[in-house]
Amino acid sequence: MAVFRAILAATALACSCMAGWAVAQGGSAAAQGRSAPGTAGASPTAVATEPPLNDIAVFDSAVATIRASFFDPEFNHAPLDSTSAWRRSQLVAAGASADVQRQVRDLLAELRYSGCRFYREGRAPDFTPAFRVRQTVDGVVVVAVQPGSDCEKAGLFKGDYLVTHESDLPGARGSMLTLRVRTGDGVEWSQPVRRDGFSSTESDLGWTVYAKRVGYLRVSRLHDPTVVDTAMQHVSKFPDLILDVRGCADADVSVLALLSQFAEKSSNAGFVANRRGLETLGRAMIVKYPRGTAESTGSPWLFHPTLSERGLLVLRVQPVEKPYSGEVVVLADEGTAGFAELIPRWFREQKRGRVIGRITAGRGGLSAALRAAQGWFLELPTAALFAADGLPLEGRGAVPTNFVKWRQIDVRAGADPDIERALQLLGADQAEP
Repeated sequence: MAVFRAILAATALACSCMAGWAVAQGGSAAAQGRSAPGTAGASPTAVATEPPLNDIAVFDSAVATIRASFFDPEFNHAPLDSTSAWRRSQLVAAGASADVQRQVRDLLAELRYSGCRFYREGRAPDFTPAFRVRQTVDGVVVVAVQPGSDCEKAGLFKGDYLVTHESDLPGARGSMLTLRVRTGDGVEWSQPVRRDGFSSTESDLGWTVYAKRVGYLRVSRLHDPTVVDTAMQHVSKFPDLILDVRGCADADVSVLALLSQFAEKSSNAGFVANRRGLETLGRAMIVKYPRGTAESTGSPWLFHPTLSERGLLVLRVQPVEKPYSGEVVVLADEGTAGFAELIPRWFREQKRGRVIGRITAGRGGLSAALRAAQGWFLELPTAALFAADGLPLEGRGAVPTNFVKWRQIDVRAGADPDIERALQLLGADQAEP
């Protein structure tokens, strides 16, 4: 009997230990965010998947890249530490449904600076469907359609209204977009089209003549200061000049060579600063740059090495031997961006000519593509443009002296209200070359 009682006691103890082990294991599993074996659904807060360790590594890499490479050591006053910690916790809590791309993009949006992008290798959002648009008082209107493109085959015509938001247009080359359009007659339609880009046949600088006495110089891109002299030889013989930088978002420090053709004296068009320059001087001291600060006068080949070494560059406009002395009207619009925005801004500040059109884009970030983890890329402004007053160009587009509004009927008729207004200001009668 004694032996029997001992066996019963041992069995009870073993059961008790097993129960305790099960409770402990269940608590440990809950603490890890998983359901304990045999208790699935017992807790309404249980998470059924492992934290996305790969996504967390990508997110941490992106945050580290922002901390190390964003041009502003104060991150444009964004609370990067607290915001990134919160978004990281959201990523962990989301489990298998986590979207690291959205979390990083939302984090970049809080920097409030243009030129911030996050994408997988080979999927850079550099392409739009093959058409161009213009903002009018009636809405966003198509002004050109690439012949033979998906858009033309879908029935898109010049003068149609774009219903799809412009921010949804860019994407990876060859990717599809459901395009929504409203015709001039009010009929709305949608059609999948491919993002294959708009192939422009425009040269970097083009020229013609209006009304037999008004030269016209079109700047669509500018990366080579040597082409400026050739262009000016064709237009400098005319007493008046229209300088068109509408839609020019692809330019560099070569714009200083263009401005030098119109300068009457040496002047400052602005500054470029990177992290090193801002950590040394601070934003408030840029306009009071110390004696000996490096200057750039338009050479794109020396620009990046000098900026990396010095941290701050003064964008100096030095007049050529025989600058153009006639009257100038500059055309600018919301598509004028980056270095090209210095052109209308300089003409206004120096009282060298009138600017007509619309407020420019206000994009002052000079971005570089940086490799993050696991095939992801991060584009960040590693330097930024500042106006001659020391304030950032970002969010401060150049304001025209004369605003001109476009209408949908102007687009359909092939008219150009900007050039018509410029010719009026210059006292020219004919609106055609």
